[in-house]
Amino acid sequence: KVPPRGARVDVVEPAKVLASYEALDFAGALAQVWAAVTKLNQRIVTNAPWEMAKDPHQSTRLDALLYDLLEGVRLISLLVQPVMPRAAGRIARMLGRPERDPGPGDLEWGRLEPGSPLGAIEPLFPRIEKAADAAAKEKTVPDSNTPPPPAAPATQAAAPLVPDRIDIADFARIELRAAIVTASEKVEGSQKLVKLQVRLGTEKRQVVAGIAESSAPETLVGKKVVIVANLKPAKLMGVESNGMVLAASVDGKAVLCTFDADVPPGAKVK
Repeated sequence: KVPPRGARVDVVEPAKVLASYEALDFAGALAQVWAAVTKLNQRIVTNAPWEMAKDPHQSTRLDALLYDLLEGVRLISLLVQPVMPRAAGRIARMLGRPERDPGPGDLEWGRLEPGSPLGAIEPLFPRIEKAADAAAKEKTVPDSNTPPPPAAPATQAAAPLVPDRIDIADFARIELRAAIVTASEKVEGSQKLVKLQVRLGTEKRQVVAGIAESSAPETLVGKKVVIVANLKPAKLMGVESNGMVLAASVDGKAVLCTFDADVPPGAKVK
């Protein structure tokens, strides 16, 4: 169960992480989260809770340390949820927390209730074993009659790196559609996010886009844009988005992808 609370020790600043997400700086946001993980690891090594547990006089200090570590893990799980939702859900279950969309109050320190039960331990990143791995495990001793493979010929220079490319079949899975913006407003509490109501033929959707700094919401109504129409729904700043607006990035500003001729809403882009 969750131990009693101790003195607050901050390892991460949620506001700064959220600001990086809003700026679409996912690498920067995750760098802050991993730095927080490193701080928690350092606290474990420095305080050696396994040694503290041997001394009954250290029980109060041990409880405070464990609570702070658990609360740090809880905050970290919330901050990685936008990019690692499954792992965040597993952490929530292990902490005995309900799996739901978090609100601003969940990022406050001390939301773990002392005495509440913890969940069962489960692998955070379960290994997916392939058939080839299973076959390799079955044969752990090499056949003595099998000659060793020939040595690879020496090469004068390493092959140049080739950027990863996708097959045409992979691209075909992406459904791009023309859409017309019917309403637009800024997302409350965000400097960069805009909530768009769009129409794809007879279908209407809500899409959130990080374009507020380059396009005033009132100028977007009536524009034809390109959206990725088959993305799974996601929540940004608590607002659900059912798609993604395509835009180029020029000097950090978003430039919307549009058309040089009239295109009916819902038309497929390929």
